[in-house]
Amino acid sequence: MIEQRGLAVVGLVAIGLAAFLYNKQLDLEASRQRLAQEQQSHQRQIECAEAGKKFATEYLRQEASALQPHERSVWDDPEYHYSDELRTCIVRTRFVTLAGLVTYQHARITDVNSNKAVLESYVTLLPDPDPSKPGGSLKEELSDIIEGPNLSRDVFQSRADAIMKR
Repeated sequence: MIEQRGLAVVGLVAIGLAAFLYNKQLDLEASRQRLAQEQQSHQRQIECAEAGKKFATEYLRQEASALQPHERSVWDDPEYHYSDELRTCIVRTRFVTLAGLVTYQHARITDVNSNKAVLESYVTLLPDPDPSKPGGSLKEELSDIIEGPNLSRDVFQSRADAIMKR
């Protein structure tokens, strides 16, 4: 009887040890998968930055070549991001053209792979003729020259910030 109990205890210890080792094996495999996903995500970000730089260089060249001789332009440094949600590389650009008293601002998030806008804002900024407003205030008008939905600067900014974080 004692011998059977001893064997039962040894059997239970062996089962417990096997379960413990099996759980450790599962933890190790889960850690390996997480590491592989992190490495893959990091590689996507590197590839996206390279593709985004190429896209932005060409985009800014096209925008600059469209300027009239009396216009001046400035642009923000492009931002690149691989969006896991969209499963693509996106680039955020903003181009401002100064033409006398009128300012044009074109902000866009572009899917680099398809060259299509994910989000876009093209506005004309004019001096506000309302004398009750403080000096230097600008009136914003949405332009009708883009194909998709055109967003105000504020709406674009908040949505763009959210997209660039996902």
